[in-house]
Amino acid sequence: DSVYLIAPKKIFKIIEKVKKGVELNCKPLKEAPVFMADYPVPLVITRGDKYRVTMYDENLNALWTKAVDAKINRAEVIGKEIYLIGIKGGRFWIAKMSLDGEILNEKSFYKAGQGFDIARNDNGFVAVGYKYFDHLGDYVKRFVIVLLDKDLNFVTDMTYGDFESAGIRVFRVGNVFFGLQKMSDGWYYFVLFDKKGYLRWYKGLSFDRYYRHGFYDIRLLGRIFFSTDRGVFVLNSDKTIAKYLDYTNVVKIIGENRFITSGGIIIDDKFTGFENMDIINGTYNGKKYFFLGYKNDKGVICEY
Repeated sequence: DSVYLIAPKKIFKIIEKVKKGVELNCKPLKEAPVFMADYPVPLVITRGDKYRVTMYDENLNALWTKAVDAKINRAEVIGKEIYLIGIKGGRFWIAKMSLDGEILNEKSFYKAGQGFDIARNDNGFVAVGYKYFDHLGDYVKRFVIVLLDKDLNFVTDMTYGDFESAGIRVFRVGNVFFGLQKMSDGWYYFVLFDKKGYLRWYKGLSFDRYYRHGFYDIRLLGRIFFSTDRGVFVLNSDKTIAKYLDYTNVVKIIGENRFITSGGIIIDDKFTGFENMDIINGTYNGKKYFFLGYKNDKGVICEY
């Protein structure tokens, strides 16, 4: 029940012990699951006739549900509020919601655009996504960095790149911001920019094993952890590969040795699989894992 990788003169033990068929405690969802935010209890986005935000307790009891007239791409809990980002009426959209599910503020920008991620800045926020840009009379999607004040009012923006693209992730690293840009042809670029939105560097991913393959998650854990359908890559500061982990379909990176996959969890190279589960997202609060996905082709929320 061990898995080994054999290379010239070396044998690497990839997974010590494989467990399969563990049953999870799950509750059915009335609508299609979309994703789960990082929070100590499940904060879940579902999609039916509208997108809905639902907060659960640790026993999977729904505390509240709020319908939103927008497509939600990401939810971040920053301070004591939930920040939603996506698209509404074809425009780049951001909303602030209380932890009780009340919409406190919302803003839309540009005639056409879409937001994908948000992070805190010194005096406000940084958001990334795309807006349509007039390029010699031809309107194309361009990666945009949007600077906002503490009330989500527009301050300024920066647009980069010569091709259709979108910023899909952003997080703060000290006094700078690290972002991930997706090109329309499926290629990815890393970007590093300062608090005013100016680029420090801009680097394409040129590693054959994951170039132009499905992206799942990215997390800064001292080094950059980047998961695709081909495996998990740990990158050095110069974006070269420090380590490659042959864990396919890691949908959530929890820690350096802790991952949620589409079919289970990996902890210190030990895999535990779950019966009849297709996990699309999850989180861990130090005591319990929470999963969002499908069981026997029906949408569920589960705990382990």
